[in-house]
Amino acid sequence: MSKETSMRLFVAVPIPSAIKEQLQSWCDRHKANLHFRRWVHIDDYHITLQFLGATLPEQMDKLISVLREAGMHQTKFSLTVHGLGTFGSRDAPRVLWAGLQGDLQALNRLQQAIVTATSQVGFVPEDRPYRPHITLASKYDASAEQKFNAELAPVDTIEAAFSVDRFVLYRSHLNAQPMYEELESFQLT
Repeated sequence: MSKETSMRLFVAVPIPSAIKEQLQSWCDRHKANLHFRRWVHIDDYHITLQFLGATLPEQMDKLISVLREAGMHQTKFSLTVHGLGTFGSRDAPRVLWAGLQGDLQALNRLQQAIVTATSQVGFVPEDRPYRPHITLASKYDASAEQKFNAELAPVDTIEAAFSVDRFVLYRSHLNAQPMYEELESFQLT
């Protein structure tokens, strides 16, 4: 697949502006003490449902059609941003994330519907378990003066509820800020 003609795509739940502002405010307060090399741009906060990868323009019509159909069979639900966590090494994690509570069963049903729909048009699901989260930062600086210590992580974690009424097909623009472009939005019933 030619890199010039393909687009790097993924499907995700967008985060409402008010929640993005709370996440950004939290990150701004703690950046100096949490030595991550890359902090997510405020416009790039999302909950990934499926990474699709390189996609040709001629695949778009079928992809949009199956995503629209999948959305028509899923209902709106509520989530709460709650808590923090990391992926990767305990001393130098790859990712710092905000966790989720609320109707996680509905989120998982939506994710499975997306994976099922996209597999019908040739996209291959990831083989790791689905772990919904909102990435805040990545690439902990292991050369920092101190190792990452989860026990010393800030206690003023984010608590914010929101309604999920749609999901989005995004395009990644590597090395851009913001990095993600909304291509199409799909309403839930």
